[in-house]
Amino acid sequence: MTMELSVTEAATLLRRPARTLRGQLRRGEIRGVKRGGRWRIPRHALPMTEEQREALLLRADEARRVVDAALPSRLDGRRGREMKALVDLDVFRVGRELLFAMRRDPDEKDDEVVDALEDALCALARGRYAYEAGQKVGLLRDARDRFSTCLARLVLSADPLVDPCAAWAIRIERELLPSLSGLLRWAEGLSGRRSRT
Repeated sequence: MTMELSVTEAATLLRRPARTLRGQLRRGEIRGVKRGGRWRIPRHALPMTEEQREALLLRADEARRVVDAALPSRLDGRRGREMKALVDLDVFRVGRELLFAMRRDPDEKDDEVVDALEDALCALARGRYAYEAGQKVGLLRDARDRFSTCLARLVLSADPLVDPCAAWAIRIERELLPSLSGLLRWAEGLSGRRSRT
């Protein structure tokens, strides 16, 4: 079965506006079908250059790496497998490194941001060790919200050219939040599996 994409999905892959893509579909420049009043485009019909295909594969590999790194891994394939400890999770490791870096730099340190980061790490720990799946999801969402607040405070207080706060904000945005999102997706899947039983 051929994978079909919506106009929005195809536009994202092609890195062009959805409106432009709809026009190309109407003119027959790109093959697609209308179902229920919405365009559906076979993935193989997308006019992608080799460079675009390679870039797409690289983005997919990077996303897969981030998600895999965020998911609690199994240490081995035997029965009674163990999950990663809190300190082994990438999201906790990055957050902890940032916390120590902020504490070491008294000139740049904003006590509110340090406290907020500490609270976010504690919320992450509560979510990691919550037993009930729904509670785990709620606590991990709370941790994500707290890390997002830290990011906003750093961005609002930083001079991007000279301030180490800018580098801290970049690490939160590019490393910590994607890892936490992967962990949250895993917990949401766990919650869905438990509610069906």
